[in-house]
Amino acid sequence: MSDSQPTTYPNCPSDDNPPTDEVIGGFLLDAPTCTAWGTRISKRDVPLDPNVKNDCLRAVWNISNIVEEKPYNVLFGMVGAHNDVSEVWYMVITQKKAFNGWHGMDPGLIPQFEEGKGEVRVRELLEAEGVHVLRVELI
Repeated sequence: MSDSQPTTYPNCPSDDNPPTDEVIGGFLLDAPTCTAWGTRISKRDVPLDPNVKNDCLRAVWNISNIVEEKPYNVLFGMVGAHNDVSEVWYMVITQKKAFNGWHGMDPGLIPQFEEGKGEVRVRELLEAEGVHVLRVELI
């Protein structure tokens, strides 16, 4: 995700701003954070080169095995520009719902989630693991 914000937003889907049929919310991690956390919980070596997308695959699998089971029952996956390794992020997805929108649209038009018990449980897990995250809503 780029730190710079666009000054104008596209008013409809396009090849550069494809449509989406859902909005997701949760806890966002960058590739190095994902890899480091996945390494800690696996107690096995996971390559630590965040510039190589495949280096996070074992880490993602390890994290998924924890957060997708009870008591968390949430999803974990890759979000962002999958074709640009520098823009790959990972998310503990705590909520999602149907939404008719497109990537890059004005964030003010995107519905926001209310934080619930699921987020509290996941936040406690992340804090206990020492994982630094950025809470965001994405489409």
